[in-house]
Formats: sequence, C-alpha cells, structure tokens
Amino acid sequence: TKMAYYSREPRFRRSKQTKTCGYSYEFTDYASSKEYECPLCLYVMRRPHLTDCCGADFCQSCIQRVLSSRENSHCPLCRTKRFRIFVDRKFDRRIKALGVYCEMKERGCDWKGALRDMDAHLDVDGGDCQYVDVECWYECDAQLLKMDLENHLLRVCPKRPYKCQYCHLERTREYIRGEHVQLCQQYPLPCPNRCAAGKIKRCEMKQHISERCPLESVLCDFRDFGCREKMMPRKDLPKHLEVSVMEHVSMMLNFLAENVPSERQGELLKSLRSALLKHNAISAREQELKLRNVALTSFHLRMITERFEQVDIKLKEICKDFDTNETHIRRVLLFKQEMLTATISDLNNANRELREKKRIIEYTREELKATRKDLWSEKEEHGQ
Repeated sequence: TKMAYYSREPRFRRSKQTKTCGYSYEFTDYASSKEYECPLCLYVMRRPHLTDCCGADFCQSCIQRVLSSRENSHCPLCRTKRFRIFVDRKFDRRIKALGVYCEMKERGCDWKGALRDMDAHLDVDGGDCQYVDVECWYECDAQLLKMDLENHLLRVCPKRPYKCQYCHLERTREYIRGEHVQLCQQYPLPCPNRCAAGKIKRCEMKQHISERCPLESVLCDFRDFGCREKMMPRKDLPKHLEVSVMEHVSMMLNFLAENVPSERQGELLKSLRSALLKHNAISAREQELKLRNVALTSFHLRMITERFEQVDIKLKEICKDFDTNETHIRRVLLFKQEMLTATISDLNNANRELREKKRIIEYTREELKATRKDLWSEKEEHGQ
C-alpha cells in the first residue's frame, strides 16, 4: 500500500532564509514594512532589540555583531560607546503581524498571511506549502518539490522498495531490475535452441537442455558399439533407433565376439535374441495401434463432418423460415401502420368538425341571448 512507503522518518530539506539578518520576504504592504527596517542590514527586523542610549531598534544578530566588535563597539546611530540592549517585544509583535507572501511565491505558491504564520506554512511535516524543497527518503539524491514527493516515492525513485515478481526477493528497484535480473534463478529465459517450450526458469534450463529439448544435438545411444551416425536433434533420435535396429544388433554382435569371452557369448546372445523378439513384438504392436488410431481418427472425422453438414442444413432451414416470417411480419406491421395513419386522419377530421359545430353552437347561443333581451325590452314597453 501507499502508506508502506511512509514507514521511515522522512528527511526534508528546504532553502531557509539566513538567521544572521532580518526578514527578506515580500510583504503585502511595502510601505508599512519600511517602518520596521533594520538600519544595519536594511531588512525587516528579526527579533528586534532596543538600545538604552538613543532608543533605536536593530535586529538581534546585527546589534550583537556590533557589541562583539572590539574596534567599533559604539552605537551605530548616536555613536555612544557604552550602551545596553533589551528585547523590544512590542515591536516584535507588530512585525510578526505584518502581511507577507509565501517565500515560494516565485515557484507558484499563492499563500499570504501574517509573518508569524510563515514558519508553520513552510513546515515540511505539517505545513500546507507544496513548493518547498525536499529530499528523497530513500537517499537517491533527487531534489524535488513536496508536491512531487509521493509520485517520486511510488513510481520514480530507483531506490524505492521493490519485489522481484519471480522469486519475491525484496530490495531496491535499481538492484532488482539491474543486477538481480542476471542472477535470479526463477527468471524465465527462452531456450537457446529456440524450441517451442517457451519461457523456462533459469534454474531448470540446464536440465531442459540435457534431457528434454527436442532441438538439442545428441549422439546415438549405440555410439560405443560403433554407430557412426553424426549428431542429430533429439527429436530425430527415436526414428533413427527404429530404422537402424538391425544395424545396431549387428554392431552389438561384433562387439560381443571381439570383447566377450566365448563361455559367456551364448548367454549374452540368448538375452540379446530375447530382447530383439520383444522389440519386434512391441514394434508390431505399435504399428497396429497406429493403424487403429488412423482408422478411428478417420471414422470420427467422418462422423463429425456428417454432423456438421446436418447442422448446416438445419441452420439454413431456420434462416429460411426466419426470412419468411420476417417478411410476413413486416407486411403486417406496414398494414397496421397504414390503418393507424388512416384512423389518425379520421380522428383529426372529426376533431375539426366538432370544433366547427362548437363554434356554431356558441354563435347560436349568443343569438338566443340577444333575442331574449329584445323580447324582454318589448314586453316592458307594452307593460308601460
């Protein structure tokens, strides 16, 4: 996890201002800051001290240098030779209340606040300034900003903790990806003969080449009996042994006749003849199995082909039925759409007729109201 990289005590570094003079920060109100300027270093006073001779204020470090000087230890302003200094706490409070920009403003930090809060802002452990200089925790000598530290520790630092994905050894990334890769016994390597075995662990490579690699050059097993066959790939050795059985038997017989005593030759010939008979029986059985395998393979292939043809025919029939049904459905939908369009048109016409009849009814109602009003008027006139 990320927090695993923060288990050590971090070692930060930032370019702090020198403590031997006043503050050289950029203040938000330049005019106000000029009131607190040290007469000696011309910076805003750091830890101001008041003289008892003329009441002037100086940086503590500046006035201390004057007092420690044997040749020129008089007051820089009133030239009094003997004077004492006192901490000006009131002046110090005013100075620390001045508004100031972050020391890292030129790098992009937009913080501004009271001078008393500057150290807390620049504090690399608890401060919020992301532009201070820090050193890598793993001592890789990289100089970077605080905002880039986490990414450097997790993804960039060559000396960050790293685990070999093959043997799980934990060291620095620089060592694992460099020297360790050449030594790791679990590291996968391609076969030097370029066989189809793929990647092979370094610790298994020697055994693979000496026992399993089909492209490794080997000698015939009967070379000690006189087989003159040159070196061949291991994959061709079984075929050579099968083809050269009689030649190898003849070589063994000659070897027995030349190197074995006559009293033991009969016993060895009997054993050799028995082994040869067994070999012939095994060869015949292998040939029979091969033929049966070929027959079974041909039968299964024929069955599978027939089955595929049946499935193909069935799929064609289904597709044909689907096309027919699709055409019928499209026709039905088109007919329904036409009927729906006609119905909507009839409804629109009926709606227009209803609106016209409503208008006529409203007009007739107004006429009736006017007629009724006229009748009442005539009635009243006759009654009078």
